[in-house]
Amino acid sequence: KPTAAKEDQTLVKLELGMINSAFHGVSVPHTSAEPLLELLKEVWDPLKAILVLWSTDEVIIDELTKCYWHAINTLGPLFDPYIEPLVDMLCQCYEKHQYACLLESCAQGLLNIYSSEKPDLIAGMLQRLSNTTFLLFSRAMSDHPDIVQAFFSLHLCALRAQPQVTQISLHLCALRAQPQVTQISLHLCALR
Repeated sequence: KPTAAKEDQTLVKLELGMINSAFHGVSVPHTSAEPLLELLKEVWDPLKAILVLWSTDEVIIDELTKCYWHAINTLGPLFDPYIEPLVDMLCQCYEKHQYACLLESCAQGLLNIYSSEKPDLIAGMLQRLSNTTFLLFSRAMSDHPDIVQAFFSLHLCALRAQPQVTQISLHLCALRAQPQVTQISLHLCALR
């Protein structure tokens, strides 16, 4: 539970480390990854529970995103049925807790692999993450240099992967976030 002692955090990190090792430590062709797909099926619900129960713990969320990233890399196309729920879960978590590791995970694991296969899903993800980030920036951009770096790295990665998807996403975000963008611009001008 999120209010548990440091020992509980250590146990959760250990469990995530073991799951992560299973996906990261194995080099198999995607066609022979069925045993790892079975592992993903077994740990999917517990990983979702960890995302909810430990969402206020950035260290745990960082370890969890590494599990997802290694599962995506190892399983390749076998991970496809899980991609939409994963995007939704990560975006929901980011909307509540703005952690750089969530933006970094989306850039590494999702954009690089799924931008050409699922451009609508990726555009929606970018829009949700951008809307949340613009709201954060309008309140306290200078307090979150890690988010600033991760956010712009995410969009740089998106521009490289799928320029048209990123342009659509940024345009929609700009339309929705015009008041926040104006506040950010005024804040940056005041800093000069």
